[in-house]
Amino acid sequence: MRKKIHRRDFKKLHLAVETCQPDKIIYSSILTPGKCGGSPQFAPLLDQVPGPLGQVSGDSAYLSRANAQYVEDRGGVPFLKPKDNVRTLALGHPAWRRMINYSRNYPIQFEKHYHRRSNNESANSTWKKWFGEALFSRRKSNQNREVQWKTMAYDIRLLVRFRLRNGLSIGG
Repeated sequence: MRKKIHRRDFKKLHLAVETCQPDKIIYSSILTPGKCGGSPQFAPLLDQVPGPLGQVSGDSAYLSRANAQYVEDRGGVPFLKPKDNVRTLALGHPAWRRMINYSRNYPIQFEKHYHRRSNNESANSTWKKWFGEALFSRRKSNQNREVQWKTMAYDIRLLVRFRLRNGLSIGG
């Protein structure tokens, strides 16, 4: 007799990851229901990152005028993957027009900057490899806590590896 499989909703993990340094430190994370869109999570995710942002790469799930303007207002340069049919109308968000025009006028340079997003994918893959794709907690609050603890463990692992690689002591 086969065991009955219960289908559960999946969760999406949104990560803000360092893309310029060799160690892909996770600055912030947000866990959402699987059917929740990525674009509304963009600003809350980056709100947790202190200081100016620098270059910010994201796939087309995070593409919006407000998100491009948010990055520029925080001292960064947005490189969000534009869709084919996107229009340059700024509608009060001049960063949007600059980003779209740059992607169209200088596609090779835009791709070089956008390609840093692959570092985020690498960090996501490593996170899943270390901790698995499943969450063990049942309640939403505990699932969020579980993700935060796993993210801290991931970053501590990177810190220890960095200190060992540079000949520094681990204890202090």
